[in-house]
Amino acid sequence: MGNVRNITHDNFPKQGEDLGSIVTIMVNGDVPVTAAVVRSDAEEPSRKFFRSVDGTYLSASEVYQFQMPEQGSYKGRRTNVCFHYDTSKQLEGIIVRDDMAEPYTTLIHLDDGRVLNDVECQYSPKLDEIEQSQVTQRANPHIERLSTRLKKLKSSERARELHGVYKQLITSRKGKIANGPYNRVVSDNQGPIMDFTVEGLARQIADKVTVNEFVGYVADQMDKYDHLKNHAGRLRESYGGPMKLNFKTVEIDPTLN
Repeated sequence: MGNVRNITHDNFPKQGEDLGSIVTIMVNGDVPVTAAVVRSDAEEPSRKFFRSVDGTYLSASEVYQFQMPEQGSYKGRRTNVCFHYDTSKQLEGIIVRDDMAEPYTTLIHLDDGRVLNDVECQYSPKLDEIEQSQVTQRANPHIERLSTRLKKLKSSERARELHGVYKQLITSRKGKIANGPYNRVVSDNQGPIMDFTVEGLARQIADKVTVNEFVGYVADQMDKYDHLKNHAGRLRESYGGPMKLNFKTVEIDPTLN
């Protein structure tokens, strides 16, 4: 636990343009993993964190040689968080990493969307029985829902299901897009950002990161079928760049600051 000058209850480092991007990172030397950039400091303390589609959090410094250390009992627990020992202003989040071995990293994903290292705050895990149910909560509910559905289907049925999801995410050459639950998942988070408070911006950015993670997962699953690989490539081209934040009528730097 510690303090960082520009990380407080209502302040955060300016974020880079790659925040929310879907990227492929290499772990364990040569294993490609799809992940979202969930923090990308453009100023001190200059930290960058990724979240893979299975909910694993890691820092840029760990890419290539990453192996998840043994995790402690705090992982998955809800926690109270304050900054600079000011307990009058507390936030809540979930502990998403609790290393019990090198590099002894503890990461907290706040409810407002920000991802913190424990050296940037003070935190107090909630240990009651109700909060322990959070241990099994998956990071991305849309991935969880589709993954559960795909596991129940045969290979050919999975391919058809994925193609149906694809048509809900990509506009056809005739300018049409299929209706369905996944179309709404994306469209609900593509409108203009209207809440310009620190908490509002963080929440809306987090929602857009979740959408980009979901699209990356769909593309990865489509890659398993030769006849869907071109579609997977088009999906990545459409959603895989830096997250676009649509600010209506107001010119504002899209950061958490």
